[in-house]
Amino acid sequence: MKNPFKLLWRFICGTADSTVTYFENKQDPKKVLKQSIEEMRAEYTEYKKGGVEAEVALRGYEKELEKYKVQLRILNRKAEQAVADKNDALARAVLHKKKEVEMLVTMYEQNMKDQVMAVAQFRQQLEIREGKIASACGKQKVLETRSKVAEMSQKMAESRSSILAPSGEGGAFAEWDRAEAKIEEAMTRAEITTEISSREFSQQDEIKLLTNTTSDVDDELAALKQKLQLPEKTEKN
Repeated sequence: MKNPFKLLWRFICGTADSTVTYFENKQDPKKVLKQSIEEMRAEYTEYKKGGVEAEVALRGYEKELEKYKVQLRILNRKAEQAVADKNDALARAVLHKKKEVEMLVTMYEQNMKDQVMAVAQFRQQLEIREGKIASACGKQKVLETRSKVAEMSQKMAESRSSILAPSGEGGAFAEWDRAEAKIEEAMTRAEITTEISSREFSQQDEIKLLTNTTSDVDDELAALKQKLQLPEKTEKN
């Protein structure tokens, strides 16, 4: 008969292995959950077979025990009859046989106790497994929904990261940002150059204008002095 504790350990390890396989290989959660439930049911079926074997063995012990108890009652009556008939030889033979049957009855009674405990343990473990399978089936849809929500959240996070990615990272949008920045920079440089050139031109015109204005004033002053016949002063250097 298979050890129920080994079967329980295999059941737990089997479920854990399925979970680890999912996280390592990133399989479809729906398939993993379905596979886990199928494995749980397979383990339950195998364990149930052990429980059936224990039940059959218990019934066998019950039949054997009842058979030897009947023999024991018959031998008791034979021994009493032999004593009543004053047949000591027959009485001794019957009593020897009775001792053998009593030993068998004691052995089967002990086997019965052990087997009853084994059957009770099997039944308890089967109920626990039935509950786990029922719970797993009930949670399957919930876990599948959570898995889909997690997958959607991950995709949304990746999308946000792509949208909010700084210039310099890949993507057509990032390339557009870089091109726009270069154009803006070039336009700014051109505006600054134009402004500087305009300032230089304005300063030169101002100097030229001042020079021309001074010359006109000097000519007008000389003409006025000549008209009034005033001597023209010579500027000292």
